[in-house]
Amino acid sequence: MPVERVHDTWHPESVVVSLLLAYMGAYSTVSLAEQYRISAQLKTKVVPHWLYLVLMSISMGGGAMWCMHFVGLAGHTLHDEQDVELHVKFDIIESVLSLVTCIVFVYVGLYISSGDKMFSRDREEIFQLIMAEAKNDSLEAIRSKRYLIKVALFRDLAPLLCGGTITGGGFCIMHYVGMMAIHADVNIHWHEGAIIASVIIAVLAATSSFWILFRLLALYPGLESLRVLSSFLSAMAMAGMHYVGMLAATYTVDHTPPDPVFGYLVNQHKADIIVTAAAVLNTLLVSMIVQADLRHWHVYLHARLKASRKVLAQAGERYPNDSLLLDFDSKDKRLTSNHETTMAKSTDDVGRSQMSVPSIHNND
Repeated sequence: MPVERVHDTWHPESVVVSLLLAYMGAYSTVSLAEQYRISAQLKTKVVPHWLYLVLMSISMGGGAMWCMHFVGLAGHTLHDEQDVELHVKFDIIESVLSLVTCIVFVYVGLYISSGDKMFSRDREEIFQLIMAEAKNDSLEAIRSKRYLIKVALFRDLAPLLCGGTITGGGFCIMHYVGMMAIHADVNIHWHEGAIIASVIIAVLAATSSFWILFRLLALYPGLESLRVLSSFLSAMAMAGMHYVGMLAATYTVDHTPPDPVFGYLVNQHKADIIVTAAAVLNTLLVSMIVQADLRHWHVYLHARLKASRKVLAQAGERYPNDSLLLDFDSKDKRLTSNHETTMAKSTDDVGRSQMSVPSIHNND
């Protein structure tokens, strides 16, 4: 009996949505990583320090990788030689198993990578660390700017390499376990070369994004471009691994496919809706958590600042001629005045823009 081959088609809109979901999940992970580093230094009370790592693994492993994978699959349709679409369903239990596997591997990878010596330190502590390591090097080498960059960016990368490898490998396992969850009238045939290429892409890209996330952002926390770049690399790692992995599979028609292992199936369209909603919900929840933590610290720092000013005012009354207190008080008043001027200017600008609206309508 001749083998009836299957040809596949892609829906561009689903591919674009899968990439957007991957980026959203990756950026949420970057935001959580920043709070994770800050919470280690400030002992936050809103979200426990350890919980941030769990949320990071869920956001990256579930919200980015797993959701991108299944939305990408939903944009992939199969047709027989008569161009009749073959209906695809997913085994729910195997799909959930792929999700849990991915989250566990990502958690381990993030946990190891977060042990990078630069990640949990501020810039002053990083500089002291570089100087401590420079004791064994020559003075001429230390004076070189290239030496400082080499030490700061490329020394002791073992945690990042290990964590990136585990995370990339976990994504690959999730992908191929997720492919096993496909149930349709087809047999899947695999090409080893494409599988190896997908694994290499996932590991290299995951390691690169972790290097930016845990090393570069620790050195330059104020650069938003690094957050965007890390998220973009993570999203490209997921997309590269996923779509190269999809190219590793070819299909032939099988009119007597094996029964599903667990028997709980969901069709392709419903899976697409459920997974997209889960990814958006993940991003919203991460945003709420980060905002709650930032509000907590805003209130806390405002209270500390108010208490400090009260103590300084009492000290100024007790020592009215102290030059240090007088200098500090003048600087504090200058900063407060500048802040109030800026706020008043912003309010005036908003008021003018609102006042200009009626005149436009009148001219019409």
